Amino acid sequence: MVRDVPVDDDRRITAGARRENIIRSLSRELDPKEPTSAARRLQDLIVNGPARPLIVSGDIDGLVSAAMVRKAAPAWDAVALIVKSGTVYLHPDAISSGLPLADCFGVDVFSTYVPNVSNHVALWGSKRPGGSAEALAAANAYDAEVKARNQSTLLATPSLWAGIEGSYGEAGSRPRAAGYRYPLGTAQILLAMLEVIDRSPKMFDRDYLPWLVANCDGGLKTIRDYAHTVPMWWSCLAAAVGPASISEQIYRVAATQRPTEFVDTVNRLRAESQQTPDGPANHLDDNWNLRSQTLADVGPVVRWISSISGWPDPFRGGVEHLDDWVPVPLLTHGKLLTTGLPKGKSQTEQVEKFKANLRASLEAVHTNFAFFDQSQRLNWVAAWPGATLPDLGSLPAALEPSVGLFETDEDVAESASSQIVL
Repeated sequence: MVRDVPVDDDRRITAGARRENIIRSLSRELDPKEPTSAARRLQDLIVNGPARPLIVSGDIDGLVSAAMVRKAAPAWDAVALIVKSGTVYLHPDAISSGLPLADCFGVDVFSTYVPNVSNHVALWGSKRPGGSAEALAAANAYDAEVKARNQSTLLATPSLWAGIEGSYGEAGSRPRAAGYRYPLGTAQILLAMLEVIDRSPKMFDRDYLPWLVANCDGGLKTIRDYAHTVPMWWSCLAAAVGPASISEQIYRVAATQRPTEFVDTVNRLRAESQQTPDGPANHLDDNWNLRSQTLADVGPVVRWISSISGWPDPFRGGVEHLDDWVPVPLLTHGKLLTTGLPKGKSQTEQVEKFKANLRASLEAVHTNFAFFDQSQRLNWVAAWPGATLPDLGSLPAALEPSVGLFETDEDVAESASSQIVL
C-alpha cells in the first residue's frame, strides 16, 4: 500500500540531502582556486580571453546582470537583446559580422555552446517519458551531452551544478526535483561569482540598488513564500562568498525585510519619478519588472541602473542608440512537455518527435525548463537567421533520428518547432 506523504513532510525529509547537495555544489563551483570551477573559468574568460559580445535577456534580471558583466569586463558589450523569447534586437555590427555565437557570452541566456551565466534548469533527469525506454535513453544521452559541453564551455547555472532534474516539476521526495531548483535570479549568482574572483561591482547606492539586485526574479517575495528552499539556497550562496561580502548583505536585505519595506521603497521611487517622464518608476511595475519588455522600457531602466550603481551602460553604442538596432523574429521555437511524449500516430513517431526536440534544444540559442501549475516543459528558441553556430560535432546515437521516419532535417525541425509556440 502506497502512503501519501504530506507536502511539508516531503520538504522535511529531503531537507538534509538538499542542503548537502547545495553546499557541495556552491563550495565547489565558487572556489576560484579550483581550476575547473565555474568561478575560475569565468575569471579566465575575463582575464585571458578576447572581448566577448554579450547576448542579453531583455528583462530586469538580464539588464542588471549585463551591467555587472560590463563593469567586470569593460571590453565586453551587448550586441544582442532577446525579448520575450520571440524577437532578438541586433546591433548593426552583429548583422554585418554574422555574429559567431561561440564567441559570445550569454547573460541570463542559456545555451549549451555559448559561454553563459544564468539561473535556468538544464537537465532532463531520470523521468521515463511516456513509459518509453527509448525516450529515456535519448533523455539520458541529452543530459550526458549537456554535461560534456559544460566541460569545454562555461555553463554557469547552479541548477546544473546541483544536478536538478527538470522533468520532475513537482518537488515531492526527490531532493533534485525541479521544485527544489536554484530559485533566484542570474544577478545573485553572477554577483557571487564576481565577488570570489575579486571583480565585484561596488554598490554606492543603498536606497534602491540592494533591493533591485535582491528582487531579481522575485527574490524578495519568494524568500517568504517558499521558505523550504529559497533561504537554503540564498544563505548557502552568501556563505560561499563570505560573511563580509556584498552577497551576504543582499541576502540580509531580503531575509530581514519588514513587511512593507520594499513597498515603501517602491513608493519612494515613484515619488521621485512623478515629474520625469523617463523616470524609472514609469517603466517598472510594483514588483520592479519592466512594464513591457520593449525598447521603450529598456532604455530608461538601463540609464537608471547606471545612475544608481556607477556601472557602465552595457549596450554597444549606448542605449540611446537602441532604436538603430534591428529586430529579427525568432521564428523556430518549440516546447516539450515533461508529462509524456508528444502527440503522434504511433509511439515510434512520438519518440522521434521527443528526440527531435532534444536535438533542437542542443542547437538552440536559448533553452530552459519552465514550470507552471499545469505545464512543465522544456522550451527552446533556435538561433536567428544569419547567426553562425559552431561545429557541434556528432550527437550520441540515442539522439539520432531513426532512418526513414523523417526524410530531411527540415522535417525534423518542423516536427519539433510545431509543437507549441513559446
